[in-house]
Amino acid sequence: MSDPGGATEAGSGKGWWPLAGGFGVAALGHALAVAALTIPVRALGASSPSEDLGVGGRFAVIYAVLCTYASVHVILLTVGLVFVWSERGNRMFKRGLVTGWVGGWALIIAIVATWFALAES
Repeated sequence: MSDPGGATEAGSGKGWWPLAGGFGVAALGHALAVAALTIPVRALGASSPSEDLGVGGRFAVIYAVLCTYASVHVILLTVGLVFVWSERGNRMFKRGLVTGWVGGWALIIAIVATWFALAES
């Protein structure tokens, strides 16, 4: 006999597997956004390590990277919100999706803050 709130009860919508699945999908979305950053870097970045882009070239690369990152996150957030606000779907999966999204942003902010803190020292 399975636990009434356990993950083994078929179709119950309870348990940890849907939560872990939602968290995994959100983590995959963050990984997709980071992977998309290679597109503007390869298109606008230096073609060799000895090439100097200059101030305008560096700004173009940074601007394109930020625009790409923001665009991918807006698309993923829109799709995620439509799914989370829909009437269909597993409630625990939706919780995992939101938790993974927030956790991913917390991790990204922590990495960037650490990078800036170490760069100044």
